[in-house]
Amino acid sequence: MESWAPVAYVWELDGMSSFKQRGDQFGIQRTRAEAGDADEQRLFGHVFLEGLLVEQSLSEAEKWFRKSAEQGSRIGQFDLGVLLLKKGGDSAAEANIWLSKAAEAGVAEAANVLGKNYEIGRGVAVDPALALSWFVHAAESGSLLAQAKVGRAYLFGDGVKPDDALALFWYRKAALRNLPSAQLAVGYLLEHGKDIPHDLSEAAQWYRKAADNGDATARFTLGLMYAEGNGVTKSFAEAIRWMRLAADSGLPKAELSLGRMYSQGQGVDQDQVLALQWIRKAAAQGLAAAQTQMGHRLTQGVGAPVSKEAGLDFYRKAAKQGDAEAQAALADMQRAPAN
Repeated sequence: MESWAPVAYVWELDGMSSFKQRGDQFGIQRTRAEAGDADEQRLFGHVFLEGLLVEQSLSEAEKWFRKSAEQGSRIGQFDLGVLLLKKGGDSAAEANIWLSKAAEAGVAEAANVLGKNYEIGRGVAVDPALALSWFVHAAESGSLLAQAKVGRAYLFGDGVKPDDALALFWYRKAALRNLPSAQLAVGYLLEHGKDIPHDLSEAAQWYRKAADNGDATARFTLGLMYAEGNGVTKSFAEAIRWMRLAADSGLPKAELSLGRMYSQGQGVDQDQVLALQWIRKAAAQGLAAAQTQMGHRLTQGVGAPVSKEAGLDFYRKAAKQGDAEAQAALADMQRAPAN
């Protein structure tokens, strides 16, 4: 059973510090919980869950969460649902009942968890459409990750008919809240989306936001845009800067592109040795196009001494992945007369 990490806003609880800092409050809190205060019951459940001033006890935590939940505390319902999921087994089905109550009462994270449960079949039958409906519920309640999740669902057709306009709508909400993956997706949709207006200039702006936030794919894409002058003023200097940042993150396609730029002297002094080093990095990660390039360079002695056997080995690796260029090179070498 996977571990369930608590959600920050649920666990930033008034009074929790008093349990940690002032043991004299323990009795007062217990008295209030036993008197039926739903919020204090929930807090008291966390005392046992975390082992604060008492021996840790999941059964006691469940008891107090259940008391709170049964009185209608939406956070108590969420806490109980999460704890029951943690128990696993037959408890997962009951967990979803309590999570549904919390979600319907406006707890966005409960809707998120329900969406995941229907997505993977945890305590319920797998149902992509119902999973999406809960993710939408969470997104409408303001969950950042749910907004991105719904955007992805519409982009790839997960549980719904693909719709790039709706994908852009939800991704943009998350992107405006500075989620790098959503910023990347907005850029992609503005550049390539179906049945929506393309805007390369705005796409570049979103790619830059994601790139500034450390997204390697956004840095690679921005590098391509500067190299080709799409949506930005063409600049090999900017292209090499962004491509190097992406390559330094270990992105294979960026390593290959950077190698090609060194090979052609675009934005840098031409250097076939450095070109080979970067292409080799990409090839080592299994990128077929880079393996084919290594085959060319080693069989022809570009950036390194000729080594036909090493080149053939790279061609074979790429050909095995279905790379047509590598397959053609192998066929040509087989037809060539032996020296």
